[in-house]
Parts: sequence; C-alpha cells; structure tokens
Amino acid sequence: MADLDLLTTYRRMFAAPEGELVCWWYFGTCNVEVPGFPEMNVTAAETVMVYRSEDISEDAFRLTWWEVGYFRDPATGEIADTWLNPVTGRTVKTPKLFEEGPAVLTITRDGAGVKVDLVQAHAVIRGVDVTWKIEGDRVFLNQRERKARGLPRTDGTLPEEGASDASEGITNLSIYAALADVEGQESVATCTGSYTFELAAPAPWMGFDSDEGRMIIRGRMEKTAMNAILNPIAWARLKQLLPHAFDSDALIPRWS
Repeated sequence: MADLDLLTTYRRMFAAPEGELVCWWYFGTCNVEVPGFPEMNVTAAETVMVYRSEDISEDAFRLTWWEVGYFRDPATGEIADTWLNPVTGRTVKTPKLFEEGPAVLTITRDGAGVKVDLVQAHAVIRGVDVTWKIEGDRVFLNQRERKARGLPRTDGTLPEEGASDASEGITNLSIYAALADVEGQESVATCTGSYTFELAAPAPWMGFDSDEGRMIIRGRMEKTAMNAILNPIAWARLKQLLPHAFDSDALIPRWS
C-alpha cells in the first residue's frame, strides 16, 4: 500500500489533485423538531456543489466551492411552495431555491493531520475538524464544521452574519472511497457519503410561535465529474430556477 497522508487523501476525496472541477450532489430531507412534538418532515433539498482545488505549497492547498439548490415538496415531488405546519395548522410559504458561495477552505498539513480554515459568507465559523481512517480496502473521511448561520429565506436569500434568523449549527460531511481509487492515477476518485446539517432553532418562516427547537437536514452525497447529470429531474429544475448559473447544459461557477 502506498503511503497516504491526510492532506493528499482529503484533496483526492473532496476534489481532484490537478485543479479539475468536480461536482458533489446532495439529496436530503429537511425536518424540524419543537418541544413536546416528534420530528416533523418539512421539505426535501436537492443541491449541486462545484469544487475546485488549487496549489498553495507542498503542504497546503485551497478548495473553493459554490452551490445551487432547490427545495422539493416531499409529498408531490414538485418544487416546494408551501408547507402545512402540523402544530399550528397554518400553511406557510417555503423557500424554492438558494445559491451560496464561493466559499474557500484552506487545508494545511499539520503534523500527521491537517488544519482547515473556512471563509464562508453568511456564516460565522467556529471551527472545522477533520478525521479519517483506512479500514481494509476502504477509506473514510469526516469533516465537522461548527458555525452560526441560517436557512434560506422564502425569497432564496441567506441571512447575513449576526441576523436574528441565524443560529448555532453543525455541518457533518462523511465520505467514503475505495483505497485503490484514492491511491490510483485517475484524477477524480469515486466517492459517496452522507451529511447532516443542524441548526439550534427552526427557521422563522416555518411558522412556529417560538424559536425553541432545532432543524435537521440529513441525506446522501455523490461525487461526479463536472456536469455529469446524475439526477436529470433535479438538474432541469435547477436550470429552470437559476438560469444564470448555467450555460446550456454546463454549470458556470460564480468565480468564473
């Protein structure tokens, strides 16, 4: 087995070593939990993120990401429009779409591990922690991001830093790959994974009478080559809702 370190593994699993653009597809469900009631499903989220890596030095690289996403009604499968809050009985407006980034991660070798610095608009970063392990012929990498931020508002905008509709949150990204793919010569290693995103309060648009509770998005991640259309329905809806982000059937990252 070739010697692998976390810096190399991180770059090959999250992105590609030569600066090639890759996509990560996120498919999740958005639930809310308030005191006295069980967890309730609100909507589904479907997102495509574009990642690019750039050399800084032998011991550091920069990872830039940008994303477009939309919300889907979990019952009809159509683009979300409203949600019936089962606690209050009121029908409320939901977000349809959002766009975020570019954000920048700087990954630096730190002994046997890495140090990760994140700069992300609309978020106050508390810290980023990365762990990894090799089990047999599989590689596992986990990134935990602690930050204060909010859910998209009904018009698709994101709360600014310190806004009243932002709260403390944790994003957890868990990705897996074959050891042979991470060690191999292919520029884009095949990876899959799962993610969770939790906020310490429901979004105001959900229509509860207080901000007690929490919001949880959890789902699946799939890495593909740039503009490989993994889910044609989600791709078509993103083009419909965010036409400025596309040139024909190609995504145009905001940093382009």
